[in-house]
Amino acid sequence: MQEKNVRWPDRAGNLLTAWVDRLPPGLRRIVSRELAGFAILGAFTFTVDLGLLTALRYGTSLPLPVAVSIAYLTAFALNFVLNRTVNFRSHAPAGPQALRYAVVLVGDYAITVGASTGLTMLGLPFPVARVIASMFVAAFTYSASRWWVFRERPEPTAEGDETPRDVGILVSPAVEP
Repeated sequence: MQEKNVRWPDRAGNLLTAWVDRLPPGLRRIVSRELAGFAILGAFTFTVDLGLLTALRYGTSLPLPVAVSIAYLTAFALNFVLNRTVNFRSHAPAGPQALRYAVVLVGDYAITVGASTGLTMLGLPFPVARVIASMFVAAFTYSASRWWVFRERPEPTAEGDETPRDVGILVSPAVEP
């Protein structure tokens, strides 16, 4: 019997990634549910990005960097909400996660605008340039989301120490006295 209090994001996440459990064991060690969900949601939000970019590029007189920026920021915000709720199923406060995600956004944004504009200036059609640019940022965005933005933080200790000792490679370990 299924639990009736399962939240819709959990149901959606299970629906998107249940097929991963049927993969051969060796492949399951490489393709986690989170990676599969991230890829599916990324493909969806990338489609939103590319569709909006195309509409802005052909339907307005906006310069390409402005059109790329509007489409990219819209898709990135949608990606944050979907990954937070459906994929990583985070229950942590959204504010700190949004700030960390904004840091990721800055790096991704620079790569996206630079690569999209540069490759277009080299003669590639902008949709192709945008696809290539997205490949550069996908691995970084997943890694940062998985191990930094949406990482579950340890509960505070009884002594009130809220500083996690193991927060990954981006923060040096605390020095013990």
